[in-house]
Amino acid sequence: MSPLARLVARIADVAAAPFAFDRLSRWSGWRRPAASLALASVVALAAGCGDDYHDDYHGCDPYFYPAVAVRFVYAVDLQPIAVVATGTAFDGRINEEMTSPEPGYSRDGRTSVLEAGFGRPGVYDVAVLTASGERFDWIGVQVPGDACGPFTVELQAPVQHP
Repeated sequence: MSPLARLVARIADVAAAPFAFDRLSRWSGWRRPAASLALASVVALAAGCGDDYHDDYHGCDPYFYPAVAVRFVYAVDLQPIAVVATGTAFDGRINEEMTSPEPGYSRDGRTSVLEAGFGRPGVYDVAVLTASGERFDWIGVQVPGDACGPFTVELQAPVQHP
């Protein structure tokens, strides 16, 4: 067992013990709250923000990460494709128009992804309509999150007619 693991285990033992003075313990009763605080700090540092969803460049900014992202792919080979599309996402409170993270990507309004729900984990209903008339709907999309915002759920829209 590593020294850090032993320290965490010892702090956990002390924090879990009753606050009354214990003759077998080297810690006095007044130090137990400090041990509890130390354990909470170690756990918080170890947990941190989800590395899969939050990066060093943007840090922990809850409003930077979308709850849902719809990625457009060509239905024949599932390769990314840019299309003209609009979409909405509804989380039970807010009906939000989806936006593209690629401003200026294409002069004719094409995009390969639409996003919504920035900073808001929850349950979403998502609807997307392409310029060619193809409609994609997802109902009850569960989006978990933490203190750093939502864990983006990526949805795939297989477009038949780009």
